[in-house]
Amino acid sequence: PEHSPESIIDFLIAQLAELKSLHAFTFALNSKKLKVHRPLFSDIVSKYLEDCTNTHGTRFHKENTYLLFKQIMGDLVFKEIGIVEARKFKSCLSKIPANAKKRLNLTSFENLDFDKLKGKAQHAKTINNRLAFLIALFTWAIRAGYYHGQNPFSNLIIKGQKVSASRRHPFKAEELKALFLSSVFTGCKGKKASERLEAG
Repeated sequence: PEHSPESIIDFLIAQLAELKSLHAFTFALNSKKLKVHRPLFSDIVSKYLEDCTNTHGTRFHKENTYLLFKQIMGDLVFKEIGIVEARKFKSCLSKIPANAKKRLNLTSFENLDFDKLKGKAQHAKTINNRLAFLIALFTWAIRAGYYHGQNPFSNLIIKGQKVSASRRHPFKAEELKALFLSSVFTGCKGKKASERLEAG
């Protein structure tokens, strides 16, 4: 049967709509597959924490560290995090003052200019603890097959913190002299309770 030009146009429009719908479905499916093969930092953190058997306190500090990394660096594709990103995060940590959220009234560390933050720097031990939590995360990810290559945080621990030369001794010279001349070191006068505190 013959078709009118109008019916042919309607048919072609319907075919185009069907092709467009099919293309959109294929694109969405491929995007989903792509995400599965490219898990984000937060995806791996969730898997790691599920597999951990830490105490409540340790888990709390780990979660805070991973949240801090995500706020500063963004939710990066996990396998694309390398030494450059690790060093940048360490640099930002060194610029964050101690108790920054409370002292600076911050709710998040996203989009901050870390060079403008003022205050007493965090202790090296605090920074090292955070780096250690990230080392643990990537060590687990390497063993689980989520990351290939060397641990990007493994050589970033701050080493050899020097003790100040003006460190105060816990005892004065006269206190040490009195201690070493006491019956504890010289021996007591006798075995009786009243004689044990007297030098022999």
